[in-house]
Amino acid sequence: MPYVIVQQAAPAPSWTRQHAGQIVAAGGAGVLVVAVLLAVAVVAVAVGIGAISCAIGWLVIKSLMGSQNEK
Repeated sequence: MPYVIVQQAAPAPSWTRQHAGQIVAAGGAGVLVVAVLLAVAVVAVAVGIGAISCAIGWLVIKSLMGSQNEK
């Protein structure tokens, strides 16, 4: 009795597996960009708060000095 050996072709790797490294690299780059943008936003907010508090302090000092000059 002859034996028939059927050999199946290996399944082609999926697109995700083929490009897994690129997907991971893109995800890492995206996370890096978001982190840099968040850092810039935090610095901008801090500078804005500093400028506002500086202006308020300058106005308070100016008003106090003005009231002393009038005496």
